Amino acid sequence: APAFLAGEPLPAPPAPPERGEIEPAELLALAGRYEVLESDLPVADERGEVDDGGRDGDVGADIDIAIELPGDGFDIVAVGDGTQGTIEVTAIGPIATATLFPPEDDEQAAAMADHEALVRSLLAGETQEGRAELALIEAELGPVSSVRLIGTVWAGFEFRTYVEALVGGATVDGWYALDERGGVAGAELGSRPTLQLVLTSEGTFRPNDPMGAAADVSIVFNGETMTVNGPDGSTTARRAP
Repeated sequence: APAFLAGEPLPAPPAPPERGEIEPAELLALAGRYEVLESDLPVADERGEVDDGGRDGDVGADIDIAIELPGDGFDIVAVGDGTQGTIEVTAIGPIATATLFPPEDDEQAAAMADHEALVRSLLAGETQEGRAELALIEAELGPVSSVRLIGTVWAGFEFRTYVEALVGGATVDGWYALDERGGVAGAELGSRPTLQLVLTSEGTFRPNDPMGAAADVSIVFNGETMTVNGPDGSTTARRAP
C-alpha cells in the first residue's frame, strides 16, 4: 500500500544537484544554434508529415506531404549574468525533442503516442473539429501546405504535441493539447519546446527542478559540440556555422 495510506512517512524527494559555477563570458559563449550530427535515440517512424487522407474539395485537401521542413537542432540561450550558469534549450525537430523530453516510463510513452495519433487525425482533417481547425488556420494565416509532428511533452498537467507547418509559405511552430476524444483543450502557435537547465558541480547541465522530479537528462559541452544524454539514448550536435 502507498506510504500515505499505511500511515508511514512519505519519502523525501531527491535532492537537486549541487550547483556549479561558470564565468559569465563562458556561459554566453555557449549560446547559439547547434545542428544535430548523430543520435542513437529510437525516434518513432510514424512521426513525420501528416497525410491529408486523399480528400478532394475539403479544407486541407491540397496538403503536400513531400515538402521538407528545417532539420533538427538546439537553440541555446544564456539566462542571467551570475556565475551559477543557467541556460534555456529549445528543441528543433523530432530527434531533438525526443532527446530533451523523454517519457517517464513505457506507460507515459504509450500515452504520448496515443495523443500524437489524435493530433495527426485532427490536422489531417479526419474529424469535424479538425476540419474546422484547418479552416481557421487558413483564414488567419493562409493555406496549409504541410504539417509535421515533432513530438510530445508533458507540461502544464497535459500532453502537448508540437508540430511544424508550412502555412501561407512560411514555417509555423506550435502545439496542441487534446482531450481523450480528440477535442482541442489547448493550443499555441509560435511555440517550440523549451527546457531550462543549470550547471552542476560535475560540469554538466541538468534540468532546473528543485523537486528533483525532472527527467534524467544532462547536457555536456565540448568545444563546438554539445551532447544531450537521456534514458533512451544520446544526441550530439555541433555549433552551426
